[in-house]
Amino acid sequence: MSSGTPNTMGLEALQRQIRVVQARIDRLGGGEKPVNSMMYIESTAVGISEKDARDALSKQLAELTTVMNVFDLSIVRIYGRELYLLHRMNYMIPGLDDVRRQFQQQT
Repeated sequence: MSSGTPNTMGLEALQRQIRVVQARIDRLGGGEKPVNSMMYIESTAVGISEKDARDALSKQLAELTTVMNVFDLSIVRIYGRELYLLHRMNYMIPGLDDVRRQFQQQT
């Protein structure tokens, strides 16, 4: 096995993954609706008081909901443990077992 073989294999694997993702994007762009797709959007708001910050955040959520309704997507505000787990993910990359456990808790 030559020293270039692992790089070629790695490049082919990456190209295959790119083709899979591009095919998904093309299907979604063509109007196909995804099944059980989930995305988290983090938003922060600033206010003079906690109430002002919450009001600003609610306004951002309403604006985001208006934009996402065009794509027939629903927006859900999260609280508590799920919020904590997402915040934790922002600062460390979780292992596959951690991610599975978190998503199983959501159902």
